[in-house]
Amino acid sequence: MALFRRKSVKPPGPVAEAPLPSTARLPPWVTDGDRVRPLLRVQIVPPGQVPAGCAPLSKTVLPGELTALVEVAGAMAVQPEHLRWWGMEPEDMWAVAMHNMRAQEPDMQRGPVCGVLTGDRHTAAQLVRLHEFVDLPEDGALVWIPLPVQLIFFPLATGALFVESLQKLALMRAELEGIMGGPEALARHGLYGDLVWCRGRTLEVVRVSYVHHASGKADFRLTGSPRFSTLWNRLLREQADSRREP
Repeated sequence: MALFRRKSVKPPGPVAEAPLPSTARLPPWVTDGDRVRPLLRVQIVPPGQVPAGCAPLSKTVLPGELTALVEVAGAMAVQPEHLRWWGMEPEDMWAVAMHNMRAQEPDMQRGPVCGVLTGDRHTAAQLVRLHEFVDLPEDGALVWIPLPVQLIFFPLATGALFVESLQKLALMRAELEGIMGGPEALARHGLYGDLVWCRGRTLEVVRVSYVHHASGKADFRLTGSPRFSTLWNRLLREQADSRREP
């Protein structure tokens, strides 16, 4: 079964295009706190896509890379003045949005190399609580969130599994690029091109550089913190040692 279906990977509309409350034609129920609370959701976006006026209510997921914000599903991004409508404090709003996210977990397919979460446009935000519902090894997992509707994680359990993960990631990346119309289209319309090293509540950026060959294969390089480089080298040594064993 294909991981990426054409009907589910249409380029998402930028969050930054959401109209501000002063000009938006909002549904009349949007000021009703009882109706709004079940609709509060968390979404993660690049900092440049945070709508004007939302900064006081946004939270940094990865500095300079990803920002979390709360929105009323299907209506608007939450801004400070909206809290007066609902009688909520910012932390109350975040708590409700996180509760709603826990109550509506996306579908998860788990294989020997990776796990795939698929759902609505808030699925990628499960990154902030991946440690709550996925039993990851001590070294954590590499996470790819190519689209808002999908999150893919690769557990870092053994050297052999790490190498398989890199191979699988290259194939998945090539598949999605083909569906989206090439690397440039994926870069424009995708959510996040690099990887996130997830260890419990700790998240780190891992840069990805791809080199595409005429054969269709893609080699890529991962660049992260010194701690990640140490892990990378250890896992590669483990994989090399396992191949030498009789």
